[in-house]
Amino acid sequence: MLNRITVPISFAIMLSCLFHVSAQEADIQSRPPLSSQSLILIVAELPNVESDRELARLLSVETREKNEKPKNDGMTVALDFPVFSSGRSYFFEKRIMIDSRLIAGDNPRLGGTSDTQKEFILAKYEFVPKLNVYSRDFRAQLSGGIFENKDNKRKIGHAESSIEYGLWFALVGIDGFFEKENFLGVLEGQDFRISFGRVSYGGGGFLGFKFGDFQKSFLAGKFKRGYIFTEAEEIYKSSITSVGPIKWYGAEFKMDSISLESRLSFSYVAPYFSVEGKKYKRMVNRDGIFPLGINNFRELTTISAVEVTPSLKHDFIRFVVSYRRDFGRQDGLLIVSDPSEFQVFARLAF
Repeated sequence: MLNRITVPISFAIMLSCLFHVSAQEADIQSRPPLSSQSLILIVAELPNVESDRELARLLSVETREKNEKPKNDGMTVALDFPVFSSGRSYFFEKRIMIDSRLIAGDNPRLGGTSDTQKEFILAKYEFVPKLNVYSRDFRAQLSGGIFENKDNKRKIGHAESSIEYGLWFALVGIDGFFEKENFLGVLEGQDFRISFGRVSYGGGGFLGFKFGDFQKSFLAGKFKRGYIFTEAEEIYKSSITSVGPIKWYGAEFKMDSISLESRLSFSYVAPYFSVEGKKYKRMVNRDGIFPLGINNFRELTTISAVEVTPSLKHDFIRFVVSYRRDFGRQDGLLIVSDPSEFQVFARLAF
Protein backbone atom coordinates (compact mmCIF):
# COMPACT_ATOMS: atom_id res chain seq x y z
CA MET A 1 0.00 0.00 0.00
CA LEU A 2 2.90 2.40 0.87
CA ASN A 3 4.64 1.74 -2.48
CA ARG A 4 1.48 2.60 -4.36
CA ILE A 5 1.38 6.07 -2.71
CA THR A 6 5.19 6.86 -2.92
CA VAL A 7 5.57 6.20 -6.68
CA PRO A 8 3.01 8.82 -7.85
CA ILE A 9 4.42 11.44 -5.47
CA SER A 10 8.03 10.90 -6.69
CA PHE A 11 6.85 11.08 -10.30
CA ALA A 12 5.10 14.40 -9.63
CA ILE A 13 8.23 15.92 -8.05
CA MET A 14 10.37 14.92 -11.06
CA LEU A 15 7.91 16.50 -13.50
CA SER A 16 7.94 19.74 -11.49
CA CYS A 17 11.77 19.95 -11.52
CA LEU A 18 11.92 19.32 -15.28
CA PHE A 19 9.34 22.02 -15.93
CA HIS A 20 11.31 24.62 -13.83
CA VAL A 21 14.63 23.94 -15.65
CA SER A 22 12.91 24.20 -19.06
CA ALA A 23 11.42 27.57 -18.09
CA GLN A 24 14.86 28.97 -17.10
CA GLU A 25 16.44 27.82 -20.40
CA ALA A 26 13.64 29.46 -22.36
CA ASP A 27 14.14 32.72 -20.51
CA ILE A 28 17.88 32.72 -21.19
CA GLN A 29 17.40 31.98 -24.86
CA SER A 30 14.87 34.81 -25.16
CA ARG A 31 17.38 37.43 -23.90
CA PRO A 32 19.43 39.40 -26.51
CA PRO A 33 23.19 38.79 -26.68
CA LEU A 34 25.46 41.11 -24.63
CA SER A 35 26.85 44.04 -26.58
CA SER A 36 30.28 45.69 -26.09
CA GLN A 37 28.65 48.62 -24.23
CA SER A 38 26.99 46.23 -21.79
CA LEU A 39 30.33 44.59 -21.12
CA ILE A 40 31.91 48.01 -20.43
CA LEU A 41 29.16 48.87 -17.97
CA ILE A 42 29.56 45.55 -16.19
CA VAL A 43 33.32 46.05 -15.92
CA ALA A 44 32.86 49.63 -14.67
CA GLU A 45 30.58 48.37 -11.92
CA LEU A 46 33.28 46.00 -10.64
CA PRO A 47 35.11 47.29 -7.51
CA ASN A 48 38.23 49.44 -8.18
CA VAL A 49 40.80 48.64 -5.56
CA GLU A 50 43.05 51.65 -6.27
CA SER A 51 40.14 54.11 -6.14
CA ASP A 52 38.98 52.67 -2.84
CA ARG A 53 42.45 53.05 -1.40
CA GLU A 54 42.67 56.68 -2.54
CA LEU A 55 39.21 57.42 -1.12
CA ALA A 56 40.20 55.87 2.21
CA ARG A 57 43.38 57.94 2.27
CA LEU A 58 41.51 61.21 1.61
CA LEU A 59 38.96 60.40 4.30
CA SER A 60 41.72 59.69 6.81
CA VAL A 61 43.48 62.98 5.97
CA GLU A 62 40.23 64.94 6.30
CA THR A 63 39.50 63.30 9.65
CA ARG A 64 43.00 64.04 10.89
CA GLU A 65 42.78 67.71 9.84
CA LYS A 66 39.49 68.07 11.65
CA ASN A 67 40.96 66.59 14.80
CA GLU A 68 44.11 68.70 14.66
CA LYS A 69 44.09 72.04 16.49
CA PRO A 70 44.04 75.02 14.08
CA LYS A 71 47.20 77.09 13.93
CA ASN A 72 45.60 80.34 15.05
CA ASP A 73 44.01 78.83 18.17
CA GLY A 74 47.31 79.08 20.07
CA MET A 75 49.25 82.05 21.36
CA THR A 76 50.87 84.48 18.90
CA VAL A 77 53.95 86.52 19.79
CA ALA A 78 54.65 89.48 17.50
CA LEU A 79 57.65 91.83 17.54
CA ASP A 80 57.16 95.19 15.81
CA PHE A 81 60.35 96.89 14.62
CA PRO A 82 59.88 100.58 13.68
CA VAL A 83 61.32 101.36 10.26
CA PHE A 84 59.60 104.61 9.30
CA SER A 85 57.77 107.46 11.04
CA SER A 86 56.70 110.97 10.18
CA GLY A 87 58.56 113.98 11.53
CA ARG A 88 61.66 115.96 10.76
CA SER A 89 63.56 112.75 10.08
CA TYR A 90 61.55 110.05 8.40
CA PHE A 91 63.27 106.94 9.70
CA PHE A 92 63.04 105.08 12.98
CA GLU A 93 60.74 105.88 15.87
CA LYS A 94 60.00 109.23 17.50
CA ARG A 95 58.01 110.73 20.34
CA ILE A 96 56.17 114.04 20.12
CA MET A 97 56.68 116.56 22.95
CA ILE A 98 55.81 120.20 23.44
CA ASP A 99 58.32 122.61 21.97
CA SER A 100 61.24 123.44 24.23
CA ARG A 101 60.67 127.16 23.65
CA LEU A 102 57.39 126.92 25.56
CA ILE A 103 59.25 125.43 28.51
CA ALA A 104 61.98 128.03 28.30
CA GLY A 105 59.36 130.78 28.36
CA ASP A 106 57.77 129.40 31.55
CA ASN A 107 54.54 128.89 29.63
CA PRO A 108 54.12 125.20 28.80
CA ARG A 109 50.44 125.48 27.96
CA LEU A 110 50.05 123.84 24.58
CA GLY A 111 46.66 125.25 23.67
CA GLY A 112 46.60 124.02 20.06
CA THR A 113 47.74 121.46 17.54
CA SER A 114 50.20 123.52 15.53
CA ASP A 115 53.48 121.77 14.71
CA THR A 116 55.31 124.89 15.90
CA GLN A 117 54.26 123.89 19.41
CA LYS A 118 55.60 120.35 19.07
CA GLU A 119 59.04 118.82 19.03
CA PHE A 120 60.02 115.42 17.63
CA ILE A 121 62.47 113.40 19.72
CA LEU A 122 64.29 110.56 17.96
CA ALA A 123 64.83 107.12 19.46
CA LYS A 124 68.34 106.58 20.79
CA TYR A 125 68.19 102.85 20.03
CA GLU A 126 66.36 102.65 16.73
CA PHE A 127 65.48 98.96 16.55
CA VAL A 128 63.95 98.38 19.98
CA PRO A 129 60.81 96.34 19.15
CA LYS A 130 57.32 96.54 20.53
CA LEU A 131 56.07 93.28 22.03
CA ASN A 132 52.55 92.00 21.31
CA VAL A 133 51.19 88.74 22.74
CA TYR A 134 47.67 87.68 21.87
CA SER A 135 45.34 84.73 21.52
CA ARG A 136 41.62 84.44 20.93
CA ASP A 137 40.61 86.09 24.23
CA PHE A 138 43.90 87.47 25.58
CA ARG A 139 46.02 90.43 24.53
CA ALA A 140 49.10 92.04 26.08
CA GLN A 141 51.34 94.84 24.79
CA LEU A 142 54.64 96.25 25.97
CA SER A 143 56.57 99.11 24.36
CA GLY A 144 59.09 101.75 25.28
CA GLY A 145 62.51 103.16 24.63
CA ILE A 146 64.92 106.01 25.15
CA PHE A 147 64.60 109.11 22.97
CA GLU A 148 66.83 112.16 22.61
CA ASN A 149 67.27 115.23 20.41
CA LYS A 150 70.22 115.94 18.16
CA ASP A 151 72.45 117.61 20.72
CA ASN A 152 71.57 115.02 23.39
CA LYS A 153 70.31 117.72 25.74
CA ARG A 154 66.72 116.53 25.88
CA LYS A 155 66.18 112.87 26.77
CA ILE A 156 63.00 110.93 27.41
CA GLY A 157 62.58 107.45 28.81
CA HIS A 158 59.16 106.02 28.02
CA ALA A 159 57.44 102.70 28.81
CA GLU A 160 53.84 101.56 28.60
CA SER A 161 51.98 98.27 28.84
CA SER A 162 48.48 96.81 28.85
CA ILE A 163 46.83 93.46 29.57
CA GLU A 164 43.27 92.51 28.71
CA TYR A 165 41.22 89.35 28.81
CA GLY A 166 37.86 88.44 27.35
CA LEU A 167 35.42 86.08 29.06
CA TRP A 168 32.35 85.27 26.98
CA PHE A 169 31.42 88.72 25.69
CA ALA A 170 32.92 90.70 28.60
CA LEU A 171 36.35 92.35 28.46
CA VAL A 172 38.48 93.40 31.45
CA GLY A 173 42.01 94.77 31.64
CA ILE A 174 44.56 97.17 33.08
CA ASP A 175 47.20 99.45 31.59
CA GLY A 176 49.86 101.86 32.72
CA PHE A 177 52.79 104.04 31.68
CA PHE A 178 55.92 105.68 33.05
CA GLU A 179 57.89 108.55 31.51
CA LYS A 180 60.91 110.51 32.66
CA GLU A 181 62.29 113.58 30.90
CA ASN A 182 65.53 115.48 31.44
CA PHE A 183 66.35 118.65 29.56
CA LEU A 184 69.82 120.08 30.21
CA GLY A 185 70.05 123.74 29.34
CA VAL A 186 66.48 124.42 28.34
CA LEU A 187 67.44 128.07 28.74
CA GLU A 188 71.07 129.21 28.66
CA GLY A 189 72.77 132.58 28.98
CA GLN A 190 76.30 133.89 29.15
CA ASP A 191 76.76 132.86 32.77
CA PHE A 192 73.79 130.65 33.67
CA ARG A 193 71.86 127.56 32.66
CA ILE A 194 68.37 126.38 33.58
CA SER A 195 67.61 122.66 33.31
CA PHE A 196 64.24 121.00 33.35
CA GLY A 197 63.10 117.61 34.60
CA ARG A 198 59.74 115.84 34.62
CA VAL A 199 58.34 112.52 35.86
CA SER A 200 54.90 111.27 34.81
CA TYR A 201 53.22 107.97 35.54
CA GLY A 202 49.74 106.53 35.75
CA GLY A 203 47.45 103.65 35.05
CA GLY A 204 43.92 102.41 35.25
CA GLY A 205 41.48 99.61 34.65
CA PHE A 206 38.71 99.14 32.14
CA LEU A 207 35.58 97.12 31.47
CA GLY A 208 33.97 96.51 28.14
CA PHE A 209 32.76 94.00 25.59
CA LYS A 210 34.36 91.97 22.83
CA PHE A 211 32.93 90.00 19.93
CA GLY A 212 35.25 87.84 17.87
CA ASP A 213 38.88 86.77 18.04
CA PHE A 214 41.88 89.00 18.82
CA GLN A 215 43.90 86.96 16.33
CA LYS A 216 41.39 87.36 13.51
CA SER A 217 38.38 89.68 13.38
CA PHE A 218 36.87 91.38 16.40
CA LEU A 219 34.87 94.33 17.67
CA ALA A 220 35.57 95.71 21.15
CA GLY A 221 34.45 98.64 23.27
CA LYS A 222 35.93 99.80 26.58
CA PHE A 223 35.23 102.24 29.38
CA LYS A 224 38.39 103.11 31.31
CA ARG A 225 39.09 105.04 34.48
CA GLY A 226 42.60 105.86 35.58
CA TYR A 227 44.81 108.33 37.39
CA ILE A 228 47.83 110.24 36.12
CA PHE A 229 50.48 112.02 38.19
CA THR A 230 53.07 114.43 36.88
CA GLU A 231 55.70 116.61 38.53
CA ALA A 232 58.24 118.95 36.95
CA GLU A 233 61.14 120.86 38.44
CA GLU A 234 63.87 123.26 37.40
CA ILE A 235 67.50 123.64 38.40
CA TYR A 236 69.26 127.00 38.11
CA LYS A 237 73.05 127.01 37.83
CA SER A 238 75.51 129.83 37.37
CA SER A 239 79.20 130.40 37.99
CA ILE A 240 78.34 131.85 41.38
CA THR A 241 75.60 129.62 42.77
CA SER A 242 73.26 126.71 42.14
CA VAL A 243 69.59 126.71 43.10
CA GLY A 244 67.24 123.77 42.93
CA PRO A 245 65.66 121.53 42.14
CA ILE A 246 62.63 123.78 42.48
CA LYS A 247 59.19 122.34 41.86
CA TRP A 248 57.80 124.01 38.77
CA TYR A 249 54.46 122.30 38.46
CA GLY A 250 52.71 119.20 39.70
CA ALA A 251 49.26 117.81 39.08
CA GLU A 252 47.12 114.76 39.63
CA PHE A 253 44.44 114.00 37.08
CA LYS A 254 41.55 111.57 36.98
CA MET A 255 41.13 110.32 33.44
CA ASP A 256 38.01 108.71 31.94
CA SER A 257 37.93 107.37 28.42
CA ILE A 258 35.58 105.55 26.06
CA SER A 259 37.00 103.67 23.09
CA LEU A 260 35.83 101.49 20.23
CA GLU A 261 38.08 99.35 18.04
CA SER A 262 37.61 96.81 15.27
CA ARG A 263 39.70 94.52 13.10
CA LEU A 264 38.86 92.50 9.99
CA SER A 265 41.09 89.62 8.95
CA PHE A 266 41.54 88.58 5.32
CA SER A 267 44.14 86.42 3.60
CA TYR A 268 46.71 89.13 2.87
CA VAL A 269 45.48 92.22 4.74
CA ALA A 270 43.89 92.98 8.09
CA PRO A 271 42.55 96.55 8.46
CA TYR A 272 42.20 98.02 11.96
CA PHE A 273 40.47 101.13 13.28
CA SER A 274 40.03 102.64 16.74
CA VAL A 275 38.63 105.83 18.19
CA GLU A 276 39.11 106.99 21.78
CA GLY A 277 37.79 109.98 23.65
CA LYS A 278 39.52 111.06 26.87
CA LYS A 279 38.50 113.45 29.62
CA TYR A 280 41.09 114.77 32.09
CA LYS A 281 39.98 116.34 35.36
CA ARG A 282 42.39 117.75 37.92
CA MET A 283 41.80 116.19 41.31
CA VAL A 284 42.58 119.51 43.06
CA ASN A 285 41.57 122.54 41.01
CA ARG A 286 43.88 125.53 40.73
CA ASP A 287 42.83 129.06 39.91
CA GLY A 288 44.92 131.85 38.53
CA ILE A 289 47.98 131.70 36.30
CA PHE A 290 50.09 128.59 36.85
CA PRO A 291 52.22 126.49 34.58
CA LEU A 292 49.99 123.62 33.58
CA GLY A 293 47.07 125.54 35.01
CA ILE A 294 44.44 123.60 33.05
CA ASN A 295 41.91 121.95 35.34
CA ASN A 296 39.84 120.08 32.74
CA PHE A 297 40.42 119.17 29.12
CA ARG A 298 39.39 116.59 26.54
CA GLU A 299 41.11 114.71 23.74
CA LEU A 300 39.95 112.63 20.78
CA THR A 301 42.27 110.23 18.97
CA THR A 302 41.74 107.94 15.99
CA ILE A 303 44.10 105.24 14.73
CA SER A 304 43.81 103.65 11.29
CA ALA A 305 46.14 100.76 10.52
CA VAL A 306 46.52 97.81 8.19
CA GLU A 307 48.58 94.65 8.61
CA VAL A 308 49.95 93.27 5.34
CA THR A 309 51.14 89.68 4.85
CA PRO A 310 53.08 89.54 1.54
CA SER A 311 53.36 85.73 1.44
CA LEU A 312 51.00 83.21 3.03
CA LYS A 313 53.75 80.61 2.86
CA HIS A 314 55.97 82.84 5.03
CA ASP A 315 53.20 84.47 7.03
CA PHE A 316 55.46 85.21 9.99
CA ILE A 317 56.82 88.20 8.02
CA ARG A 318 54.35 91.09 8.01
CA PHE A 319 54.21 94.87 7.80
CA VAL A 320 52.00 97.27 9.74
CA VAL A 321 51.17 100.76 8.46
CA SER A 322 49.57 103.05 11.04
CA TYR A 323 48.17 106.58 10.95
CA ARG A 324 47.22 108.39 14.15
CA ARG A 325 45.13 111.57 14.18
CA ASP A 326 44.61 113.78 17.25
CA PHE A 327 41.79 116.28 17.47
CA GLY A 328 41.53 119.22 19.84
CA ARG A 329 44.17 120.94 21.93
CA GLN A 330 46.39 117.94 22.76
CA ASP A 331 47.07 119.28 26.25
CA GLY A 332 47.97 115.73 27.24
CA LEU A 333 51.42 116.39 25.75
CA LEU A 334 52.11 118.43 28.88
CA ILE A 335 51.98 115.15 30.79
CA VAL A 336 53.12 112.37 28.45
CA SER A 337 54.58 112.24 24.95
CA ASP A 338 52.76 110.82 21.93
CA PRO A 339 53.97 108.54 19.11
CA SER A 340 54.40 109.89 15.59
CA GLU A 341 51.31 110.32 13.46
CA PHE A 342 52.44 108.06 10.60
CA GLN A 343 54.42 104.89 11.30
CA VAL A 344 55.52 101.72 9.50
CA PHE A 345 56.60 98.59 11.38
CA ALA A 346 58.16 95.33 10.27
CA ARG A 347 56.40 92.57 12.22
CA LEU A 348 57.71 89.12 13.04
CA ALA A 349 54.85 86.91 14.27
CA PHE A 350 55.38 83.44 15.74
